[in-house]
Amino acid sequence: MEELKEYGKVEEELQYIEFTLADKKFCLLIDDVEEIVKPSKVESVPLAHPFIQGVTTLRGDVLPVINLKKVLDLPEEDKKENRFIVLSQTIGRIALSVDQVAQIFSAASPENLENEILYVSKKVKSGDESVYLLDVRQLLEELKTESMS
Repeated sequence: MEELKEYGKVEEELQYIEFTLADKKFCLLIDDVEEIVKPSKVESVPLAHPFIQGVTTLRGDVLPVINLKKVLDLPEEDKKENRFIVLSQTIGRIALSVDQVAQIFSAASPENLENEILYVSKKVKSGDESVYLLDVRQLLEELKTESMS
């Protein structure tokens, strides 16, 4: 869908996938997501970064699992409905552990936040609500930088 903007500009809508963490709503660009799967067993990795929950196997591939609640400093609650969002290979094939995947929605370009949250600098309108856009590239860059030092 396209939306008409001021001065005759046309702004293309993007698709996002919305998920929850500790009852807060976040989203990712759908182009950054390869698939959503039910979580499988996660094996811990000694001396791994605190954000890394461990590794899991998905159809023969070993994927690191990132605990987004630790990343965003959210309370750890056991949710029975959790999922793994597997990122596309263009970003780096990893699994993000989330509480629930809510929906796929279309919206115009994201808006900047007045007060940035770590790994979140933009918000997207989903209906009448604002959803935080997670910057997975920034997160992965920091994980790579810290693991190399």
